[in-house]
Amino acid sequence: MTAGHDLALMDSGPTIFEMELQPAGMLYTGVPGYRLPRELIRAVVVIQSLGVEIRCSTQVGKNVSFVDLRRDFAAVIIACGAKRSRVLPIPNGAPIGRLRQNCFPCNYYAILNRYSCGFLLDSP
Repeated sequence: MTAGHDLALMDSGPTIFEMELQPAGMLYTGVPGYRLPRELIRAVVVIQSLGVEIRCSTQVGKNVSFVDLRRDFAAVIIACGAKRSRVLPIPNGAPIGRLRQNCFPCNYYAILNRYSCGFLLDSP
């Protein structure tokens, strides 16, 4: 999104391919609406008002090929975002017991409006 914003300011006419149903990455899918109301996610509206085209539900390598990107665009920036949580290499950074917080429960709530506070990992 930042690259799209900056390129639009340089009159480059950028296109963003977003694999999720909604743009804004983890702001939208990782933070539930009751914590961050959707009308506060203004970055997308600002970026689109600058002329950035955002194509949602489009996965590069699946819905659009790298060959197509090279043919249709003068330059390509690949930014994968933050799709999964990870355990930090710090003391007490490991999961507690069998319960591990993950991005998935928040994504599940944000996309489907169903709540889950975590999930149980299978025993090793």
